[in-house]
Amino acid sequence: MILKAKILSNLVKLAFIISQMEKITLNLTKIKILGIGKKKVFKIILQQKFYSKQLILLGGGHSNIQVLKKLCMNEYIGLQTILISENYDATYSGLTPAYLQNQIKKSEISIDLQRLCFNAGATFIKDRVVSLDAINQSIILQNHPSIDYDLLSINTG
Repeated sequence: MILKAKILSNLVKLAFIISQMEKITLNLTKIKILGIGKKKVFKIILQQKFYSKQLILLGGGHSNIQVLKKLCMNEYIGLQTILISENYDATYSGLTPAYLQNQIKKSEISIDLQRLCFNAGATFIKDRVVSLDAINQSIILQNHPSIDYDLLSINTG
């Protein structure tokens, strides 16, 4: 009995390691023990967890830029992220006083939103929001078709 428990324990550890490497959720309730004569065969079912959400970031403000920065460092399977902005760049306001005193150039306080989206695996849309339909969770754009969302962040800077 101790040997069976140890084998099961080692199988669970192995499944956990595989789940971490493959970004798979380990469902411990799905461990099946199949008896074949005196031998026991353990079958551990790994279940992949997918997210199916669309995140819309309106504007290139500080908090939306931080979300994109986090997306550059972490992958969220199934999360579709779209940044909508009227401009290709955003100004980092923390360095604006230095810019106004001619200590740095405009290019040094500008954040390239299109490049940031590319690095984060997000879609960049340069357009103007005409209206927001919160009931139907939809955004109407001036030059593109409307976009539905599951999650919305409005931070224009």
